[in-house]
Amino acid sequence: MNHRDRLFRTLTWQPVDYPASWLGMPTTEALPGLFRYFKVSSLVELKRKLQDDLFCVDIPYRSPVANHVDFAFDFARDGLKENTERTLTTLN
Repeated sequence: MNHRDRLFRTLTWQPVDYPASWLGMPTTEALPGLFRYFKVSSLVELKRKLQDDLFCVDIPYRSPVANHVDFAFDFARDGLKENTERTLTTLN
């Protein structure tokens, strides 16, 4: 079963070899250490090695109060920020 089949079957409650998983997106600072530890040289290789079934697709977002959809939430409306430092778990 490939990753796509696993994802769609998991979403529709059909039998799968194992549940689809998304391990998240590591911060930029964590990548070199993860690459060394898992002996890979790219994020794609890392996700394949960990059998991650999902990839994030960053969709452009433009509004007067935010330069990325993650910043469109009320707690982040204190001005434009850089996308490289965004998280949904911080208040700054």
